[in-house]
Formats: sequence, C-alpha cells, structure tokens
Amino acid sequence: IKGATIGSRIAVTSSAEDAFGPAGNAQLGIGNKESVLVVVDLASGIAPPPSGTRPPAPAWVPKIEFGKGVPSGFDFTGTPEPIDELQTSVLFEGDGATVEKGNAIVVRYLGQVYDGEKPFDENFSGDAPTSFAIGTGAVIKGWDQALVGLTVGTRIVLAVPPDLGYGDEGNKDAGIKRTDTLYFLIDVLA
Repeated sequence: IKGATIGSRIAVTSSAEDAFGPAGNAQLGIGNKESVLVVVDLASGIAPPPSGTRPPAPAWVPKIEFGKGVPSGFDFTGTPEPIDELQTSVLFEGDGATVEKGNAIVVRYLGQVYDGEKPFDENFSGDAPTSFAIGTGAVIKGWDQALVGLTVGTRIVLAVPPDLGYGDEGNKDAGIKRTDTLYFLIDVLA
C-alpha cells in the first residue's frame, strides 16, 4: 500500500503463514497452509491532526488537557452547568471533503461526562482511529446530528444532552447515568 495513490485498488496474494504467522488465522477459518488474497481500496486519505490558530471557544467549552502531546481529558473548572440542548463548537475548521449522511468516517475522539474526573472513552492515545457510518443510527444521536456537514480536518467539541446520548438507560459499562451530559472532543480525519 505504501506509495499508492488514493483511488487505487491493490490486490495482494500471500501464504496464510506469511500473512498471519505460523498458525494462520483460526478466527477467520484460515489454516497456515492456505493462500490468501487481500483486496484493498484506498478510498480517502487520513487528515493530519488539526493545527493552527483557533478562535476563542465559547464559555461552555471546558479546557482541553493534554498528555504526551495528545488530548487526554477535559478540565471542567469554571465551566457552566450544561443545558438540555446539543451544543457544538468548531475549534479548527477542516478544508477536506464534506461529511454526508451515510458516509463512513474516520475519527479520533475523547468522551467525558460533565464534571467527570477522566474520560469514559477515548482513542487519541491508541494506534488507530475509529471508523463508523454517520447519520445512520450507528452512533449516539448527538454525533449523527453534529458531525454530518462538517469537513474533514475539523476539530469539534460537543455537549450532548442525555436524550441525544444514551437516553433513559444510560451506559452502565461506561459509568454513564441517564441524566449525564456528555462532552466530546472529535477530530474528523477522513
């Protein structure tokens, strides 16, 4: 894939042992003595993290904390109580393609409950961003509403009220109650 251009279709053949190691890949039902064909379509590039000068954020946007050069949480000191409406603040405007309903998008994100001490989920510190369909109900309603129409390369902060987050059930596994407002920092990369 290295050096290929966006829009390319690449076919790679290999032994399963070379592709997956001496055992093959039992999870995919591929033994180590089989041949493997992988076809990759390079649909779009990944934008670099946002950079440059940003306009001042509104008062409702908490301070973003950084660790090892990447966002690591929100500091809610001085941040007013959340309201019962979806709030969005674009911190950096991207200049890539426009996100349309039904697109598969690639993002880095951080999510934290209002006044929480640490994120309930994030992927800035991991190796790979996350991809999912947007505007289709694959994610919480607040994301579907806020991310459609943005451009690739955008960094945005969301304050998502409970009815556009995890609703009446909350998300017990993540420690999110049905009354929690969720704050997200999201970089739209592709």
